[in-house]
Amino acid sequence: MQWLGLALVALIPLVAGCGKQQASTTIGSKEDKAFATAPAEIKSAWDKGRAAMGSNDFIGATLTMQKLRAQAGLSGDQRAAIDQAMVAVSDAMYDAANRGDAKAIEAINKLRDLTRR
Repeated sequence: MQWLGLALVALIPLVAGCGKQQASTTIGSKEDKAFATAPAEIKSAWDKGRAAMGSNDFIGATLTMQKLRAQAGLSGDQRAAIDQAMVAVSDAMYDAANRGDAKAIEAINKLRDLTRR
């Protein structure tokens, strides 16, 4: 679990200033197709993460995608889709925080706290 936190810390500075789109608009059918034939548990986790992204549940989306990324047996396309989703969530979260969104600022602080444990 600690390496997931380190991965998030490494990812955040890279994407903090990138993109201004909502998370759900940067992930499309190409990424969803990567999970079309995935085992039920993996597809369910992807769908859960996508739903969290769509509702701007930054913490839920981030943690779900991190947990999914740690699953064994993912295809290259699935890993790429998860990585892109994580970047999209981070972009949306930091964009919202830069606009003063209290929920996004709280999410950033909570995710940082999780990485310090």
